[in-house]
Amino acid sequence: MTEALVINATVRWVGEHWILRLRRPNDDADCAVVHLYHTHYSPAGTGHVALVSLPSQRYNAICTDNSNLAEYVGRLWLAERLAQTGSEMPPVVEAEFVQSGDLRDSPGWRIRAPDNSIDAVWSNLQPPVTALRPDPAIYRRRAVFNILYFANSAQIKLNGQQVEGSPYRHDLWRQSIGGEDRSSCVFALAEAFVADDANLG
Repeated sequence: MTEALVINATVRWVGEHWILRLRRPNDDADCAVVHLYHTHYSPAGTGHVALVSLPSQRYNAICTDNSNLAEYVGRLWLAERLAQTGSEMPPVVEAEFVQSGDLRDSPGWRIRAPDNSIDAVWSNLQPPVTALRPDPAIYRRRAVFNILYFANSAQIKLNGQQVEGSPYRHDLWRQSIGGEDRSSCVFALAEAFVADDANLG
């Protein structure tokens, strides 16, 4: 008997996925959204892609240091996310990415795009949640493995100006990992997406 469960599958993406979604009190819509994909492996190479949407600041862009990766991540995830809110794909801009802070406490990212600088920080972290999904029916649409850190506090600044809003609790994670409502701000330090050859998209 082997110690490992071996999955015959094609690797689609491996890396870190950082999510930051803020709302103002009593609002039903997000006032700040960041989806940052720190990519360690993909068919389009390595690098960073970040969807940054700050409606109150009139900033909406896909920031990247690898245009091929931006196209790949856009096709794999961003197009569907934007379609759910009726939004169009924003323009792609070249950017530099610098990780900041202590990963164990208040990690963050600085995104340096043309004429703009975005700083995002996740803090007041909860103990990690480890999820393994060996069932092909599930990992065809979700990560086969991830380690999630939910943040009770978070903030984002555009050109040094803090965007108003706070994390909020929602039930979007209940189906995938169970438990109670969780924070809208979370990062996955180890995330892997695979697909069997018959279901590559």
